[in-house]
Amino acid sequence: MMLRLAMLAGVPALLLSALTGADTRALDNDWFLTDGDPAFRLHWPLEQTDSGWRVVIDKPDGTLFFKSQIADPEALHLLNTSNRRGPFAYYHDNGQVELEGHYDDQGRITGQSIFYWDNGNAREIRDYLPEGYHVLKAFHENGGLAMEALPDKGERTGREKHYRKDGSLRSRLYTRPAEQGGLADVRLNYDPQGNIVARVEANDDVQVSETIKDSHLVERLTFDRAGTWSLRERFNEDGDLIRRDRNLLPGYQRDGEQIFVTDEGVRRVSHYRKGKRHGASSSRRGDTWLAQGFYRNDQPVGRWFKVDEDTGEVTVTRYDDQGRFLGRYHIGADLVVHGDDGKPMAPAALGEVERSLPPVGTSWLYQFNDAQPVTLTLTAINGGRADYEVGEGGITLREDLNAYQPESAEAGPTLRFPLHPGDVWRYDTESTVEVPVSKGGRWQYRYRTRVISRVDALEKIQVGAGTFAALRISREIAWRKDQARGEGAGLDNIRNGGDGLVEGFTRELLWYAPEAGRVVLKAHMESGDPNLLHRPAAQLLDNAATWFTELRALTGPGGKSHPGEPRYAREPRAGWIGFAMHANDTWEYRMQNHAVE
Repeated sequence: MMLRLAMLAGVPALLLSALTGADTRALDNDWFLTDGDPAFRLHWPLEQTDSGWRVVIDKPDGTLFFKSQIADPEALHLLNTSNRRGPFAYYHDNGQVELEGHYDDQGRITGQSIFYWDNGNAREIRDYLPEGYHVLKAFHENGGLAMEALPDKGERTGREKHYRKDGSLRSRLYTRPAEQGGLADVRLNYDPQGNIVARVEANDDVQVSETIKDSHLVERLTFDRAGTWSLRERFNEDGDLIRRDRNLLPGYQRDGEQIFVTDEGVRRVSHYRKGKRHGASSSRRGDTWLAQGFYRNDQPVGRWFKVDEDTGEVTVTRYDDQGRFLGRYHIGADLVVHGDDGKPMAPAALGEVERSLPPVGTSWLYQFNDAQPVTLTLTAINGGRADYEVGEGGITLREDLNAYQPESAEAGPTLRFPLHPGDVWRYDTESTVEVPVSKGGRWQYRYRTRVISRVDALEKIQVGAGTFAALRISREIAWRKDQARGEGAGLDNIRNGGDGLVEGFTRELLWYAPEAGRVVLKAHMESGDPNLLHRPAAQLLDNAATWFTELRALTGPGGKSHPGEPRYAREPRAGWIGFAMHANDTWEYRMQNHAVE
């Protein structure tokens, strides 16, 4: 092995002596001697000088490319940088110098080196050190200054200025101590008028880029250097944050607080965790709350509210901890109150309503549709029962106070006290309805219902007796009537027209007023169409086929009744839809037209 190395070491010397008088030697792209097509040509033989051996390299077309010197003409890698010494120069195709500098005794570029444009103007001045180089100045092709390095100033090091071709300042760069430790690189960009338009700061952990317009911060983009998250923030002319988008990278999953301000000034804030909604979600206009709710693992939970800006009505929705819908209710604008935090809520008096009656002797005057009004007078209260006298015929009604229905009722409750906004209760009933007719006849049928009751609104209602703050209860009833039969008065001859079954739906709205201790308005409608159950309350109040029971007067003990004009009770102007319209002598027709008490 030693012999082989000794033999190889002598090759360059043999070449120098054997090829004396040759003009050039072919070089490949890495400047090794080659017998193939040349990428460069080395002038040959090398010329010895007082400081080394002169090296001149041309391109294949003969244009000058490089000049310098080498230390050892017998080096195995003759033109390797470690063998280069002293001044050197690279050249453009037009013969102008492209780069000139100096190699030290280890073949490293040292001191100042200058790059040139092909027109002869300086392009860049570098100061080479063992650990690298610094650019001292750079120039545009026209000779104008493009960049200059400045001395350190206080805590700011690595200072630079960059210029446009017209001489205006384009950017400033410097390094300063970072707030969290370490160093931060800062770049300030300027427009031609000298105004800052962007600011970029990067430390070991994050990079922050800011866009500035008319001296105002417009946008800020922050991302961590590890590439795991990004944050984009946008601001209006007043410096207020109008948008915040935080994402996990690389998939751009939303994470953390998200903010969006609409053109109308509504500020929407939501929270995410790894792409799923998690935490508070809200909307505000200034200091006014418009909506708020909470998510857990992308499911709504707890209490939500939303304000209708046109009407001022507040809708409250409730969910359990698994995101299942529990109920919804509305608060009329004239009943909305606000907590210390400014959030809308129900008045305390309607938040939980126990059944409370006025003094014995109080009377209520009700009118059903266009019938004569009937007085209901409280005669006794005994524990959970109340007794009333109905009209002037001596009829007595005993009521279960907590169920708001006759004590003898087997199903229910019609109302379930204490009442709370959003309450929901359900029950099924089955009974036999008996209907007496003239001439001693009677008929009956089976009546089955499935009832869903909801306290779905808190609102003020104006009736003949005045204006009351009330809880509105919606009752949705799906019913079936069948197994009809009769006796006497010719009823034995009636037959079924089909399967003897009538199905339908009833929608009732009850406005219970704590001040009155009773329902002050009831709206009732039936239909063969199940869509009835989903109609808004306002449609039921305006429908010509709705039946109404309305309180026209509320009179204290010993007082004189002064009935007000009914606002709803009147003769129905239309019939219920979804049933046969033409009279016929079948059980189905009789059942569908019989209203259950």
